[in-house]
Amino acid sequence: RPSTKRACLQVPIAVLVQRALPFDPSAAACCLALRRKPPVSSKLHSRHPLSQSKMAKPKTPEHLQRCEDAAAKLLQGKKKISHADVLRTFRLIKAADWPTQVRPNVAPTANPEVTGLVLGLSPNRQGGCSIAQASQQCPSLTQVVTRWIRDTLPDAAFRYGSIQVNYNYRARKHIDSNNLGPSYIVALGSFEGGQLWTGDRGILDCREKWCLFDGNTEHATEPYSGKDRFSFILFTPDRYNKLTKSICEEAKRLGVTACSTA
Repeated sequence: RPSTKRACLQVPIAVLVQRALPFDPSAAACCLALRRKPPVSSKLHSRHPLSQSKMAKPKTPEHLQRCEDAAAKLLQGKKKISHADVLRTFRLIKAADWPTQVRPNVAPTANPEVTGLVLGLSPNRQGGCSIAQASQQCPSLTQVVTRWIRDTLPDAAFRYGSIQVNYNYRARKHIDSNNLGPSYIVALGSFEGGQLWTGDRGILDCREKWCLFDGNTEHATEPYSGKDRFSFILFTPDRYNKLTKSICEEAKRLGVTACSTA
């Protein structure tokens, strides 16, 4: 019956609440407040809205903010970034605060979590690549690392899209099946041992020097001892060819070379 339906729709929300439940002034007030339209922010209807990357930027945790602040100073004050600069910066992250990644293919135990982070490009759920969360949180730290790579890598023509940073764990034998082409590795810290075993070239001594290797063949970390060991691996993910223009431009700004032919 149309007339009855229209009448029901015109009953105030507060009245419906009173009929359904014993009268509660606070509940009625709540319902009436919900009916009021919130003020419209002009920013939401701006013709020049914030870009998605700026809106989605994750908050930088305190332990990473220390690294970011130190990295910003390095970018201002030095022309070249050394191994010692990078080691000092990453040591600002306390052992208990290190980020973790789920990497069951490299984890040395049944626990799939390992301590580490990725900078530069990172595969996303849409089948392409995005800027890695750590690089969104720490752009200055990423720029310090990419400048250090530029200053110390023996092959200036080598191109990479991502930097995997591993902290204090021994990677078991594995294959990086999602990588394109060769990779470079270097290990820093106060440790003994920890060379890279490779299935095709044997043992490579990567302590404080860059070593080229094929991540698509078996490789693992040799036993080591000491205070700390940081390894940095340069590679390009196989989803690199699905980059959007905006992601490519941001990666270039951060210093990632796979997005540039210069």
